[in-house]
Amino acid sequence: MSNESDSFIQEVDDQVRADRMVAGLRKYGPWLAGLLVIAVLSAIGWEAWRNMQTSAARQQSDLLAAAQKQLHDGDASAAATAFATLSNTGPENYRVMAMMEHAAALEEQGDLQAALAGFDAAASAAKDDLLRDTARLRAAYLVADTQ
Repeated sequence: MSNESDSFIQEVDDQVRADRMVAGLRKYGPWLAGLLVIAVLSAIGWEAWRNMQTSAARQQSDLLAAAQKQLHDGDASAAATAFATLSNTGPENYRVMAMMEHAAALEEQGDLQAALAGFDAAASAAKDDLLRDTARLRAAYLVADTQ
């Protein structure tokens, strides 16, 4: 008989637990579902933002490479114009690199004072230590060559 009563008590306990769980889900379920939706939408938004940033960086990189090719092909004035345009658009590091390349194009054209000012401007605009130091070093080389 005790087996039957233990079994009955176990069934009642199971039913009470199930009822409590259902009541908890009714009470907190919408909040949990809302949090899940917010988490999923946040992850999707984050990934879309990262893809957009990567796409912009790729585009800026391609434009920078095309302008560098112009400079190396000997068309310094067209390259300087392209670099001047690129120095105002796109991700920050690419803008600084375009500023340095613009200064290099000006140096190629023989405008050493404008090139020096361009390297100084690039160093001032750079938040990345490596880019800042590179711009300063190129300015120092330019000053050393002209002295």
